Amino acid sequence: MNYYKLDLNSIISGLFIWSIFLSDFGIILGGQPIYFFQLLSFGYIIPYLIFNHSVDKGWFLFFVAAVVSILANGGLMLEARQFAGDAYPWTSIKAFLNIFLFYATYKTTLYAYNKINPNLFIYLSIFMIFYGFLELFLVSNQFVKECLQFLHTNPKALNKGLLSLLGREHSYGALGYMIAAVFLIYFYLSKSFTGYKSPLAVACAAILIFFVIYARSKSVFLGLVFFGVLLLILSLKQKKLTWTSLSVCCSSLIAIGFATLIVIQNNYFFDAYESVTGDIGSGSTFMRFSALSVALAQGYDNLIFGVGPGNFKLYFVEYIYKLDIPIVLELTTLTDPNLRVGSVDPANFFAGIFAEFGLITAATLFYIIFKRSLTLYLVKGVCLSNVSLSLLLSPIIFGAAFGFYYWAVSYFPFFLALLHLDYKRLTKTP
Repeated sequence: MNYYKLDLNSIISGLFIWSIFLSDFGIILGGQPIYFFQLLSFGYIIPYLIFNHSVDKGWFLFFVAAVVSILANGGLMLEARQFAGDAYPWTSIKAFLNIFLFYATYKTTLYAYNKINPNLFIYLSIFMIFYGFLELFLVSNQFVKECLQFLHTNPKALNKGLLSLLGREHSYGALGYMIAAVFLIYFYLSKSFTGYKSPLAVACAAILIFFVIYARSKSVFLGLVFFGVLLLILSLKQKKLTWTSLSVCCSSLIAIGFATLIVIQNNYFFDAYESVTGDIGSGSTFMRFSALSVALAQGYDNLIFGVGPGNFKLYFVEYIYKLDIPIVLELTTLTDPNLRVGSVDPANFFAGIFAEFGLITAATLFYIIFKRSLTLYLVKGVCLSNVSLSLLLSPIIFGAAFGFYYWAVSYFPFFLALLHLDYKRLTKTP
């Protein structure tokens, strides 16, 4: 990575990277939250397209697939189908804007990543840790709460009963804390930090992971366990045992142990089992399995074009009844025909693409992502001494992908950009 000179480009790049992790920082316009990273992404992509007159070939095909899927589902214009007052074609228009935002975030990450200093992530982690301790111990103080609330577009972000961790929900924030910790681990392993910053990075990463575990996000726990297992494998692949590999092994075992204990303590396995078998389970687990079941059923019934970008919600209630899912918890509200304001998503990134775009687009995207990840691992024979950043992030991203969908407009394109850079660098593709 190149170290920056302090100029406008490096400042904007640094702000963009920070704003990805401060996932709820933005402004409210007409009741709609606009996140800061979105403003910076659009600010970069619009002049980029004007002066370059080109869109990456793969992304152009993805845009074409989106348009074709929208047009193929144009029959919705003749229906009165809606969800919380939202109807076609506005649902697809908003979805297309989200796809464009996805591309803008991807391109802005490619631009920004090589213009920032690795030390930025130490400063970022210190800020996130300071925020976490304030929220953990002093959020009951009204002045502290108002200061922290400045970083959220959601006024209820600090009233969840759990650490919001700079996110709209604790899960979003926990994911951001986990990814920030992985960056520190990567830069430590690649010897990007010198002097006192090297042990400081290790200490910050440990505290960040503590906050992740404390936040008790089941989806991020899954990513944390996968990440710990990956680090164990990479440590064991070392030709000789070093203090670094030994410390990584011990830290991974401790993190996996803590995550497992909390999973057992909170009966998460039982929650998941209940949801799969049709019982209520925990609220979030039941709702996610319900949304995932609906997404898979929609994709299966509309294999070629899907239901169209943004239209998952228009078919949601119909499929809840079709699949005979118990109308309990949040489903009582979401299936109310008088619902005026509400949101629902497929809960899983890949299932969402399958439902809204169809099998061909979903399979192509799935192949591209996993092919590149596996190529980095198998061809390079990665161990701790030469591990790539995107490979370290893979278990976190894919683990969290089982529980999220719309967060993908921030962390997923960010990950894809890093995957592109690592794949190009390590496999020497043109």
